[in-house]
Amino acid sequence: MYISQQFDTAPERIESRLQESIYAGLNKLGIPFKRVECDPAISVEDCEELTARFGVPVVKTLFVANRQLTRFHLVSMPGSKPFVTRDFARALNVSRVSFVKPDIMMEMLGVPVGAVSPLCAIADRGCTIQVVVDEEVLSYPRVAFPDGTTTNYICLETKAVIERYLSFCNHEPKICQL
Repeated sequence: MYISQQFDTAPERIESRLQESIYAGLNKLGIPFKRVECDPAISVEDCEELTARFGVPVVKTLFVANRQLTRFHLVSMPGSKPFVTRDFARALNVSRVSFVKPDIMMEMLGVPVGAVSPLCAIADRGCTIQVVVDEEVLSYPRVAFPDGTTTNYICLETKAVIERYLSFCNHEPKICQL
């Protein structure tokens, strides 16, 4: 897999409004980051080399909803941890959930499969999506996420994402054990 050197600036070629908003938010808040360009990385397996390059875990984020598509959740958790819908539903006291279809994810967040992260909360202006973070993620000083694309990943302080960036996006994350 191709992985570039690390940069501390946004990409020269911005691919979407969401990606532009993510970097604008990070810059406005003064949150430093390291970024790499890479071949498309969509699955957890694709991200193993990114984890090695950054020296921090690449955290997976899932976009799930109830059957009626009235409750949406961005769920961030360790890449190696399986997502068990029954455990998630019990932890959040919600009805059973399933993965949101790619076309709905694109419509709501503006991202393709493999590009979603908590940073995408900035696209949810109406605050209709609940951000959920597995408590294990909080034990990582730094994490890596896609930047709204599958070809750019950024590494930044976990605390800055949880406390400052999500607050800037008007999202209070729900921290729970999944």
